[in-house]
Amino acid sequence: MLRIALVDDEQEFLEQMKGLLLDWFEGREEFCHIDTFRKAELFYMESTEGKAYDICFLDINMPRMDGRELAMKIREQDEDVYIVFVTSHSRFVKVGYQVGAFDFIVKEEAGRELPGLMERLLRAYHRHAKEFYTISTYCRYEKIAYRNIIFIYKQGQNAMFVLKDREVQERKALKKVLEDLGGE
Repeated sequence: MLRIALVDDEQEFLEQMKGLLLDWFEGREEFCHIDTFRKAELFYMESTEGKAYDICFLDINMPRMDGRELAMKIREQDEDVYIVFVTSHSRFVKVGYQVGAFDFIVKEEAGRELPGLMERLLRAYHRHAKEFYTISTYCRYEKIAYRNIIFIYKQGQNAMFVLKDREVQERKALKKVLEDLGGE
């Protein structure tokens, strides 16, 4: 299941965007969970507490913390999340290159641009999904890039992932983790 975050200070646009995404996913074999945030600070606070997303749609022009600043903070935590900037101001397109954004759409054209963008985005997501191990429970969602795994060991009933920058545990048999990783 894809986890999507929409961050925009305009409630009406958040609802419109969520509706467009839900319509796009309807009838597909892909499922999504969409969270909406009217303040960049709230999204950032949740992300620092471990809430992870696969795709983030960020309004560039927001009060206090703008989308560019938020994207830079997101990149510090997760270099693999797909970021799409959404704005009414096309002059901000250049900002996307500075944070490795996937794409940029203009709010007024969202209904027309979103289907093509989502097709491209999902192709990229599925191409790279094979490069991650996902821990997903009712209260936790975390993607671990294979390139960041140094080794895995068993501790009690947990599989312990030793990563380049930290250690992560999952309550799962080591044998099952190795199966999920493809054995290699």
